Amino acid sequence: MPAENGRVTQEELYKAMSDLRNDLMKWRDWADERFVSKDEFGPVKGIAYGTVAIIGTAIIGALIAMVINAP
Repeated sequence: MPAENGRVTQEELYKAMSDLRNDLMKWRDWADERFVSKDEFGPVKGIAYGTVAIIGTAIIGALIAMVINAP
């Protein structure tokens, strides 16, 4: 807490920064356990994009076939 004159001592500032650093490290550890990395997500992303591309190609192909075969 700031002293009565409203100023913060170097010791108080150092302690606050140290506490903040510790909190950030705890959060980083929690996030590393909770979320996947880009390396782990890459194959899933490739499969999902590939599936969407195949479905999109099939839809466009069906629309073109309908236009060509229209009476």
